[in-house]
Amino acid sequence: MVTSGTTGEMGTGHAESCAAALHAMVASGGQDLSPCVHAFSGLLFTLAHRYAFPDPEEAVYHALLDIRSGAASWNGARLPARLWAVGIARRRFDHMQLAQLHPDLP
Repeated sequence: MVTSGTTGEMGTGHAESCAAALHAMVASGGQDLSPCVHAFSGLLFTLAHRYAFPDPEEAVYHALLDIRSGAASWNGARLPARLWAVGIARRRFDHMQLAQLHPDLP
């Protein structure tokens, strides 16, 4: 049986690993994407599947690029790393979905 304390500790550990991944990304100047891939890929693939993209890998790739390009601004957002990354990914996925539905739009 899982107690609420155990769940909270797991959540805290994951939150810390997400924050550490973004810090590592910033420290590497965006060169090392692997910490973010490890920390966020499961979440991003789940979200991409909800959007029903024909190629969820491409969607996740673009979301990770957006996360990389904005990682330096994460601390200024004052959001938990996981929430910030989901927001970045959703913005990318919404844009991709709109482009699929209306290819004539810029």
